[in-house]
Amino acid sequence: MSRIFDFCSKVQAIPTTAYGILIRQWCLDNDDRNAVEFQRLQTQTESVIRMPRSIKAVALTNDSFKPFGEVISKEACRDIRSINRGQTARFNNLAALTLNGPGLEPCLSIFQTEAWAVPGTVTELERHPLTSQAFIPLGEASYLVIVAPKGPLKEEAIQAFVASPFQGVNYHPGVWHHRNLALNAAADFLVIDADGSTENCDEQSLIQPIEINL
Repeated sequence: MSRIFDFCSKVQAIPTTAYGILIRQWCLDNDDRNAVEFQRLQTQTESVIRMPRSIKAVALTNDSFKPFGEVISKEACRDIRSINRGQTARFNNLAALTLNGPGLEPCLSIFQTEAWAVPGTVTELERHPLTSQAFIPLGEASYLVIVAPKGPLKEEAIQAFVASPFQGVNYHPGVWHHRNLALNAAADFLVIDADGSTENCDEQSLIQPIEINL
């Protein structure tokens, strides 16, 4: 495999920017005979890749999160039932849970999460290909939700949201997401997912780190 072919394959993952487009075009137009120019371009491009790009986190809404799962909240509920002789309102069926798979069974946990400072840098995402995973905050801290669509990880498609203490999230199977990130203060989260002997967590490092801002 030529050095340029290997290098250009890596460049394909750079988010679409004017610089990335120029690099990809250069790869199409050149070969290993232009060794000096290739070395200069490789050094310059790898420097760009290491430089974090910036994403501004926006408020989490039901509509914005639909491609990735459900927002868990009373406001998002469409099935409210009066029970216990009218003394209780049941906000029913708040998320589409997928918790069973070969060697897996439903699991209820509490995650204790340290505070995360913003701006902060994200360098990897994960996904659970077989099951869903839901996070419900138990305290009063807001938190960050960082996601990308199912399928091969496309870094240009990564989005960031700020969730309130009154909003949980349920990630559908295969949705890329960052580990839970509490803002301003440490926080506990009730987590509904699956556990067992089957491997069900893929982790992938980002080619270009992302700086998250509010």
